[in-house]
Amino acid sequence: MNATSDTGRRAWTVTSLALLLALAFSGCGSDGSTQPPTSPSPHAGCRIYPARYTHVSSHGSSEFTCEFTSADATLTCYGSGSTKGVYQSVADFVDEGAYTGRILKVSDTDTSGSLSGNDYAYDAQRRLTRWVLWYRWAGGVILKRTFTPTAYDDLARPTALSVLFVPPAGTSTTCTATVSYDDAGRSVTWALAADTPPERVASCTVLVNPRTEIYDENNFPRSIVFTGSTIRTQTNTVLGTFQVCK
Repeated sequence: MNATSDTGRRAWTVTSLALLLALAFSGCGSDGSTQPPTSPSPHAGCRIYPARYTHVSSHGSSEFTCEFTSADATLTCYGSGSTKGVYQSVADFVDEGAYTGRILKVSDTDTSGSLSGNDYAYDAQRRLTRWVLWYRWAGGVILKRTFTPTAYDDLARPTALSVLFVPPAGTSTTCTATVSYDDAGRSVTWALAADTPPERVASCTVLVNPRTEIYDENNFPRSIVFTGSTIRTQTNTVLGTFQVCK
């Protein structure tokens, strides 16, 4: 089993906010050379997103207010903290909502304290090629968890990813995650690869964060059930919406 420092092990447990940023802002930067498949959404050419929603977890509940600024293709949400999602274009924001679990954004950041965030890179087909989940640790150290897709489905969504964590001291850890999509049921399931060695299951569970994400009819995450060593559920309830069109 790869060894890690105590700091590295503790750091694995503080990434929930960065992960939730990625889920709440689910859409990408692209070079625009390849268009996405035709949207099956009844709002083709437009996206409906929450203007207000409540988020409930084991840590309590809070209400968020969101707005999208077309001039700079930015999605901002305010609540117990503030978050900012950046897109390369309005079209990317709209296209992101066409399919369950697709990511099409440049970055998202916790702007209330810059404690965590996500950065994304894509190829010419607008497939995610790298996702870096970062978070600030003790002493201002920036820790990173890097996801590198190795396989995709026909909608350009990752179905397998290599996950790398490099602690400030000690040996790096690499795991493999699988992702499955149920478009009819609007759900996405993250799991450890079946061939994960038994001695690495515990550490890889923390890195991969196995979970099932359930989305609503506008492909906004309605609930997230984490299925690791401790089952935890987070829910979002939409209180109002706005629409953005290309």
